[in-house]
Amino acid sequence: MAAGEERAAAHTEISTGDKELALSFLKSDDIFAALLTDFDTLGVTGEKINKLVGYLAATSRKLTEPLSVHPVRSRPANPPCRMPSSR
Repeated sequence: MAAGEERAAAHTEISTGDKELALSFLKSDDIFAALLTDFDTLGVTGEKINKLVGYLAATSRKLTEPLSVHPVRSRPANPPCRMPSSR
């Protein structure tokens, strides 16, 4: 069986109830608060905004132009140590 046929054979349809539940979650006013609660429950650490940006980037993978994230630090994670000079 070719790779494309294997993927097609493994495809399953989502039930109507699950689809309605997912759509109601996506349309909820507090989706971001719910996502952050889920991340905390799963033990995901880090800043809230970074968790949400990561979620948006991950869920955009099926778009024709998915989002990409480039992390930028405001200061070095491991700044160089300064050794006292010997005189």
